[in-house]
Amino acid sequence: MPLSSSCRRAPTAAGITADTASTPAIASLFTHPKIIDPINPLRLYIGTNRLYQTLIGGGVWTLVSDDLTDSRGVITTIAVSPVSNKVVWTGSSNAKVFVTQSE
Repeated sequence: MPLSSSCRRAPTAAGITADTASTPAIASLFTHPKIIDPINPLRLYIGTNRLYQTLIGGGVWTLVSDDLTDSRGVITTIAVSPVSNKVVWTGSSNAKVFVTQSE
């Protein structure tokens, strides 16, 4: 899925308040799944019912997916490909697995 809309503030449980004007409703666990890109440690991913990334170590988060759970769950796991950090897999609480390929 290509990169989509950018937002300044994203998942609230990450200690960043949500920008409700530009961020769709967020479904989340008590602790969000998060991962550091093994190739670029400034690229972080965090999951709610959508996948977000930052390229600068936090502060500015970009929405990189639509709702990956059909509004029926949350992302429970995230994995960055060891071959290409442009490929990211997510798994959700409602048994959906997606691959996101950034440009």
